[in-house]
Amino acid sequence: MAEQTGLEVKPLGEFFIQERDDDMLIAERCWQFGNRCIARRPRLLTNEEWRPTAQRIVAALAVPAPQPGWQTMDTAPKDGTRILLWMVHDNAKYSKHPVEEGWEAAVIAEWIDHNGGGWTWHGLFGRPTHWRHLPASPRSAGQ
Repeated sequence: MAEQTGLEVKPLGEFFIQERDDDMLIAERCWQFGNRCIARRPRLLTNEEWRPTAQRIVAALAVPAPQPGWQTMDTAPKDGTRILLWMVHDNAKYSKHPVEEGWEAAVIAEWIDHNGGGWTWHGLFGRPTHWRHLPASPRSAGQ
């Protein structure tokens, strides 16, 4: 198919360079919408002239963001980013081993603005005390 359309796709992690005879762009793989263009070669440059810049952009985008440890809730992102929340049930205060007994646990959550805003998650009922970024998936870590 690449020969029929003159399209060459070079995968580089989640972002990749897509070349045609007269055009080059940087795209992001998006499970929901297919590929999404994030940058296009300036018309004044040839593909050969822009390729090193495009490769540097893709390399920079492929570097994973730092994954700090658990942080307090006042720093949690409220933009819809999926994160891990550490949830603590009210009954945890009565337990000598709250994690083992299921009164404290990490859940995947995100902030939603609906109805005044708030955290949404599935699992343990309780209050969030800390948060951290989701770890990289095995696929993005090259495993």
